Amino acid sequence: MYNLHTQSAVFYYTKGQRKSIKLNYGGHSYVKFMENSRGTKWICATRSTTKCRARVRTKGETLEVLHGPHNHQICRRHSERAKQ
Repeated sequence: MYNLHTQSAVFYYTKGQRKSIKLNYGGHSYVKFMENSRGTKWICATRSTTKCRARVRTKGETLEVLHGPHNHQICRRHSERAKQ
């Protein structure tokens, strides 16, 4: 697990299902959406069930919020898994 710092919060990576990587930031989980020269774009892990549009981009040790507000509460199941 890697701890990386933004200006005001910590984000870190955890293992997801099927050897995937999840990004955890602000109590929410994100899954990798795409990678290009500008960095890696992550979308909310609950997007398929909640239609949440929250997304962030990481490049190196920086995190940029592209679309911030989630349309749902923090999923306790995801946050508990991240602590393990």
